[in-house]
Amino acid sequence: MIFPSYENDQIISVLRGKRPMLPALKEVISHVAAKSGANTFLDPFTGSAAVSRLARQCGLKVSANDIEPFACVTASVYLSLSQEDLTKMFPFQGGIDAFYSFINLHGLYASHSKKVEGSAFLSRLYAPENEKEVRVGEERLYYTQGNALFIDAVREEIENSWLAGTITASERAVVLSSLLYQASVRANISGTFTSYHKRFYDGDTPVRSRIVEPVELTVPALCERNFPAGRVYQEDAVSFLRHVKGDICYLDPPSSPQQYGSAYHLLNTIALWDDPEVDNRVDEKGYLTDKGGIRGDWKKTKSPFCSRKDAYGAMLSLLNAVDSPHLILTYPDNGMVRTDQILEILKRKYPQVSISPLVRDMRGGKQPKGKVPVEQLFLAGDSFPFSLSLGDSMERMEQVSVIEGMRSQIFRNLTVDVKGFTLIAGAIVDTHPGYEGYALFTTEELSEIEKVFTSHLIDTPREALNHLLGIYAGEYQSLSGTDRVKLEKKVISLLRFVHGYHKELFTDIIGDMRAFHAEQKELLSSRLTFTADIEKFFLLSEKQGGEFS
Repeated sequence: MIFPSYENDQIISVLRGKRPMLPALKEVISHVAAKSGANTFLDPFTGSAAVSRLARQCGLKVSANDIEPFACVTASVYLSLSQEDLTKMFPFQGGIDAFYSFINLHGLYASHSKKVEGSAFLSRLYAPENEKEVRVGEERLYYTQGNALFIDAVREEIENSWLAGTITASERAVVLSSLLYQASVRANISGTFTSYHKRFYDGDTPVRSRIVEPVELTVPALCERNFPAGRVYQEDAVSFLRHVKGDICYLDPPSSPQQYGSAYHLLNTIALWDDPEVDNRVDEKGYLTDKGGIRGDWKKTKSPFCSRKDAYGAMLSLLNAVDSPHLILTYPDNGMVRTDQILEILKRKYPQVSISPLVRDMRGGKQPKGKVPVEQLFLAGDSFPFSLSLGDSMERMEQVSVIEGMRSQIFRNLTVDVKGFTLIAGAIVDTHPGYEGYALFTTEELSEIEKVFTSHLIDTPREALNHLLGIYAGEYQSLSGTDRVKLEKKVISLLRFVHGYHKELFTDIIGDMRAFHAEQKELLSSRLTFTADIEKFFLLSEKQGGEFS
């Protein structure tokens, strides 16, 4: 059972996404921050904001930027807000969990009734009438009709609520971020929105189950309050760098001919909800002449980095605009700009420059003949006394990635010492070594840590919840106030996870919570916040019993 964590929660997949190399980048960022005393971090091409999230967790104040609207929405949520902020949101709707329950029911009703207030933009223009009997060429096949109706209805409700003043701009961004993630996951595409697959079903069998599964929004998993809040901009990267300074600058410019504005046009439309004109003309056979339905203004964000003719000049302008003592650049060796050209520009500006192969771009599926592209890591500045190789370092990074994924898990009686870690009641991780500490571990030590964690892992939500509640009731007096609060937060996080991802278990788990609530009235009477959070889930369970649960 993997609980969502801040670093990997609801990350929208984009071209050249950085998920495979996040452990290595976190090690680099934390190393530079620790050695140089850096406090600020720049990310001019933030995209999914996955790397900026790492920087924020390293204690850096992030200034992120992206010219695409959808990227700015999600980045603003994950970089400027905290878990504490979420608990105070949607007060007039009964809290964030109650609002998400309402908005999911609202979308589900639309998908069942086939009724949407407003323009029904996606369901009218980007989904077939019947996904089991698609009219190839006559309909666009980006979403199932039910999911398109859900997105239409929820997006209308978000916009109307914001315009009416019943939700704030921050609350709008939070729920819109969740909707954008679902819109990316449920799309009938392979990577980008420039084209779609020609079918949803093979008979009655889904061809790709994730695409036909119903949309359901889940509350974001944000970082704790003590991490610095960042700021997000929406402008050209070079313009951004000319007026925003930072201690560490991370660059990940486009490197292929694919333009992001056209590749993610529907996500931008959902973010803007501006009802753009779509060419719906057909030819003499009744086929759409504009099969993709790409919004006509995508060229507003056209990037010179995607042009073989203009890429070098764009890279030169970009690197000259950077005003940071430490620079990290990721770029593939088959990109629009040659490796030697990048090194030449960097060496004019920085006294120390190194380059390391980081991770292969293509990790699965059909491989091209000949040389496989390699992602390159350029390091410029005076705080990089080490380099990363494809040997032992890559093996260690893979191990660290697995261990980091376990930090959000729940364990049973993990009382043995785990090097570099402390736990609360042998159940949840409290402190960890960080990437500076990981760097000192051997691969054998990391393997032992992974083995210990795995052997004590609780792998079902119900068992995990009951274990936490047992600790809370049985060891309450011996726990410090801080540890009690952390356990309480973990219980609420687990309830939210089950409510969002395991609806079939939610009723049973709420039954366990009611029993705990009845048995521990005296204990809970002094924990008013915890009790109030639990009771919100009791109310959600009652609402869930309706027609569309």
